[in-house]
Parts: sequence; C-alpha cells; structure tokens
Amino acid sequence: SESPFAMLLVESRDVRHVWNRIAETVEPEESTMDIALLQNKKRSRKNQRSVRSIAGALEITVNVADENLNSQKGDSRMLKEEILSYTDRFSAYLAEVEGKPNTTITAYAGDVRQMAVIFSEDSVIADKRIADLRKPDANAYAKKLADNGMKASTRARKIKAARCFFRWLCEDAEAVPESVSNAFKSLKAPKIPQTQPSIISTGERDDLLSAVRTGVSVNETAHMRDIAIMYLFLGSGIRRDELCNIELKDVDLEQRCVLIHGKGNKERYCYFSEGVGG
Repeated sequence: SESPFAMLLVESRDVRHVWNRIAETVEPEESTMDIALLQNKKRSRKNQRSVRSIAGALEITVNVADENLNSQKGDSRMLKEEILSYTDRFSAYLAEVEGKPNTTITAYAGDVRQMAVIFSEDSVIADKRIADLRKPDANAYAKKLADNGMKASTRARKIKAARCFFRWLCEDAEAVPESVSNAFKSLKAPKIPQTQPSIISTGERDDLLSAVRTGVSVNETAHMRDIAIMYLFLGSGIRRDELCNIELKDVDLEQRCVLIHGKGNKERYCYFSEGVGG
C-alpha cells in the first residue's frame, strides 16, 4: 500500500512525475532474477529516502506558506493597533496642553478609535503603517463617514478630531512626517446647517419658575441656590456646562455680571438683569 508520504506526493502536481518513476522502479517483474531483485531492493530503499526527503521539503514549504499567510493577516491589523497605541497620549495632550474639557477629550478619543476601526476594514489601507498614510486614505475616511449617514455636525467633529490627532502625531509625538498631517489637514468638514434654537413659551417659563420657587429642597440654602440657578439660566442664555462651571468668585452682584468659562477655555462676561440679581 502507498505510504502517507506517497499519497502526499501524488496530490502534488510538481512532484507527481517523481512518484511515478519511483513506482516503476520498485515494482519488479516476476521473471526478474534474484540479483535483479536485490538491486531493486537497494533502489527501493534509496527511492524511499528520496520520497522522505521530498515529502519533508513539501512540508517545510507548506509551513512557510502558512506562516506568510498568518503574517499577512496580522499586518491587516497593524494600522489599527498602531493608531490605538497613541490614544492615551493623545488624550493626555488634549487635557494638559490644549486644556480641552473632558467631554471634548472623550469625544475626540472615541473618534480616533472609530477611525482606526474604519481603516482596518479597508483592504487597501489596513496593512499600511501610520507614517505611510496619504491624501487618498484621508479622503477614503471622509467618504466612509458620509456613507454611514452621520449628521453633518457629527462628521464635522470627527474630521476635526482626525486633523488634531495627526497634527499632534507630526508636531508633538514626531511619529509621522508632515505629509501625513497635511493629508488630513486638507480635509474639509461638511457645512452645518444653521437652525434657530428652540425656545420655551412664556407660559412654560412661568410654570418652570413657579415650580422652582414652590419646590421642596433639602434646606433653605439649597432652595435659594436652585432659584438663582434657574433665573440665571433663563435670563442669560448661557450653556448648561457653562452654568455648571460657575463658581461663587465668578459672580459680581454689584455689576450684575458673571464670568463665564466657555468652550476652548475662552472666558467672557455675561450681564444679567436686576430681576435675576435680586
């Protein structure tokens, strides 16, 4: 019966002719003399060694091919892992150098992680190194965001996060050349449609203030605080986060103004009416 090595060789187009020649050699005819049989046995042992050598070579070739395939599969995740390895340092930079609020840091870090996933799903980009990204790759990312049906405001923020990330990689982390930063810097964010803010009616405002004035608080001090918060919120038009960041030292009752710490660490004074100050 044929050995496993022989079966392996029969399945190989490259060495099938070798096995056929071996098979012809190791099958002596019935009329062969004893000396011929002995010679054939010697040839058979020699040919068996050849079979084992060829089979071993084939096995090595298969293993090398498997390793190359696995290596290629690993490379397809290379860009994703490389980008993710920078997210913690990028977040620290946003907090310590640019002074971004926690909400912005969380949003930008999430955008960078999503960008890494999007790149990993693109067979053309996935096996690149981060320093090899170019303008077509940046355009492909922007197109993917648009194809996902995201709102213009969300896409604009994600593109802004990408610009900031690659600028940091180039200028501060010194991990990519300027060409990579420029590729993403040139991305244009979608235009955000200007819409009028929704406002509550006069009746709704009065009901809200009435509820606060007559509401039950933990103590009198907390009750007065809640009333002051609601009057200032309705009477000034400041943002919710700006209201929450106000400290007592920021309020000037004589001038009827309050120092607002806005987005991007920008400060401004907001004046309120006498009714709000009272």
